[in-house]
Amino acid sequence: MMLQKGTWEGQVIFKSSTVDLMTGVQTPPGVTARRGLGWDIDSPYAGLRGAHFPLGSYGHTGWTGTSLWLDPFSQTFVVFLSNRNHPTEEGTVGALRAQLSTLAAEALTDVDFSRFTNTLPALPQAPVWQKTGTIRPN
Repeated sequence: MMLQKGTWEGQVIFKSSTVDLMTGVQTPPGVTARRGLGWDIDSPYAGLRGAHFPLGSYGHTGWTGTSLWLDPFSQTFVVFLSNRNHPTEEGTVGALRAQLSTLAAEALTDVDFSRFTNTLPALPQAPVWQKTGTIRPN
């Protein structure tokens, strides 16, 4: 339904403008983690996008490791159900999420991800002093 701009089997669930609002960047300028309304677009948690899904695709993660990533450009989605909390809460699935998305994209042999040029532009890299917390040069 999200990849169909709010429509499912001929029924309008959300207006397409609502889907655009939800999946477009809603964070204020200058914030480096870009998010929509309930969706991660480009943040430290967006590694589950993998190596091929372009900026502008979006997803959501859950505490137990579950995740959903949708790519409107290739009309693809990846759902990962997991329980990283069992038997303790020390499990991690971040790298596995990214690997699954990469493998899913690579399985789409008829999709050339390099042709998606109308995606979300990358944020400029922060200066080194911002990343390291050192004193800003004059």
